[in-house]
Amino acid sequence: MSNRRHTVFALIAAASLGVPLALAGASVPAFADVSVGDWATLKTQVTAASDTIVLSTDISSTPTQNLVVDVGDIVTLDLAGHTLTISPPSFNMAGILVPAGATLIINDSVGTGALTVTGGNFGAGIGSDSTVTPGAITINGGLITATGGSDSAGIGGGFGWSGATLTVTGGTVIAQGGDFGAGIGGGTLGSGGTIHIVAGVVQGMGGVGAAGIGGGYGSGGGSVTIDSGSVQAYGGDFGAGIGGGHGENAISGGSGGLVFINGGMVDANGGKSAAGIGGGAHSSGGGNGGNGGTVFINGGTVNASGGYESSAGFGGAGIGGGGTDTSYGGNGGIVTINGGSVDADAGDYAAGIGGGGGSYIFRGGLGGTVTVGGGDVDADGGDFGAGIGGGYGADGGDVTVSGGTVRASGGFRAAGIGGGGASESTTPDTDPAGDGGTVLISGGSVTAFAGSTEAAGIGGGSSLYGDGGDGAAVTVTGGTIASRGASAGIGGGNGLNPGAVGSLLVAGTPVTGAATSGGASLGAPITNPISPPAGVQYTATVTLPVGSAETLFTLSFVNPELANTGANTLPLVLAALALMLAGGAVFATSRLSAKS
Repeated sequence: MSNRRHTVFALIAAASLGVPLALAGASVPAFADVSVGDWATLKTQVTAASDTIVLSTDISSTPTQNLVVDVGDIVTLDLAGHTLTISPPSFNMAGILVPAGATLIINDSVGTGALTVTGGNFGAGIGSDSTVTPGAITINGGLITATGGSDSAGIGGGFGWSGATLTVTGGTVIAQGGDFGAGIGGGTLGSGGTIHIVAGVVQGMGGVGAAGIGGGYGSGGGSVTIDSGSVQAYGGDFGAGIGGGHGENAISGGSGGLVFINGGMVDANGGKSAAGIGGGAHSSGGGNGGNGGTVFINGGTVNASGGYESSAGFGGAGIGGGGTDTSYGGNGGIVTINGGSVDADAGDYAAGIGGGGGSYIFRGGLGGTVTVGGGDVDADGGDFGAGIGGGYGADGGDVTVSGGTVRASGGFRAAGIGGGGASESTTPDTDPAGDGGTVLISGGSVTAFAGSTEAAGIGGGSSLYGDGGDGAAVTVTGGTIASRGASAGIGGGNGLNPGAVGSLLVAGTPVTGAATSGGASLGAPITNPISPPAGVQYTATVTLPVGSAETLFTLSFVNPELANTGANTLPLVLAALALMLAGGAVFATSRLSAKS
């Protein structure tokens, strides 16, 4: 028990007995800062929970020993421009043990101080070991470098425990997880805890199978709030940058948890097949990729990149689900963007924002729910992944845009906004593309580009050996839209059987489109011509209300290929129609090409 607590209890006892405080010798002491200059004194003062412990010189630990903050104590450590080095202690010991119910506050009143701390195996650098859950840690300054032992976080949980309650208001924090431990967050099988970055520079690097900031192996991301500062998060192999850890065999990848980004510079990079922000990856067995969790972005600059495993051929979303090589990719979760600048890039088979990559037998992750009310959003899918929407062969989910600027580019065979593409299976009718989902646009500027082969700009993905994805249910009541696809600007994707058109409702009025033998700006996809005869005219028709009357717009073009060339692709054709209606402007184009 601390000296301060003994004194307080003495005061209470004296008062209860009616003893005058002066007679009890109980005048309240003014606790002064305690200056320490050696390891033994530092250990004693931390255990005694002195008011503020101030380093007077550089200090290094005695081998096998650590610092322990007792339950119920609040310890403030001021580096005061000096360096404290704690080498790995014994097995199952954190470098600085801060159990639940204890609080450690780290300051640097001079500005040049540094703490370098390493945990023993099963122990975090700062946090818990395998016997207790971690408590509260606040970092206000200094250069803090924390490294976890095996199965433990740099800052947070030891083996089997979730992360600490961590607040960073300043300084520079560099946290490296041991194998299977997060840089900041949980140890093996531990979720991310509660992390609040108010300011400062923070770098979290996960060990193998763990998130940079978030869950350890087999667990989800916890709660992360970033208000300002500079944050870099690097997932270890199969761990998200910010979010879930790796799942293996029957354990699915960890979900993304809850992430709030209100400002600052955030760079989140998923490890192999994991999301930049969102779900961890899964490999080898019956589990799925981790779902994306819930992400709110209200400001700042966010760069999120999903990882990719080239040997297995599956990737993670920039923001959303983690990938898997054996089953279903993680779903996109809930993503809400109201401000800031967001750049989301996926690994192959995954969406920029949305579903993670999956195997062709089981499919990638669904697109989830994506809402954009402001800011600048650029989302790029990997091969077979939508810009915003589904992973490999998966449906697009629900997308709502009421403001801001959105640019979404699908990967090979995938829609810009909507369904993922497919072409891995060689058995006919076994590998369909993803449908477009639901798209509601009431404001802002939306630009959607399909991947290189036969998908819609907004709508269904395309498939080489299966059905094309159906178009989306699209409602436009405001804003500006530019959508370019290879099968349809807005509509279905191509395949052995073209996807259904879907629907487009503009300012309360249905817009329909049809194609006689080719593609439409709004409407049906191309009918899979392999060797089209020369001189054939393709016609797309769209009926729109103009005032109180309906006007039929007809777009015609002729295939100029010569019959004797043996060409098996149609020329590049752009059929563009601008709809300038009260609710907004829609520009949709169709680029026609044969199945390749």
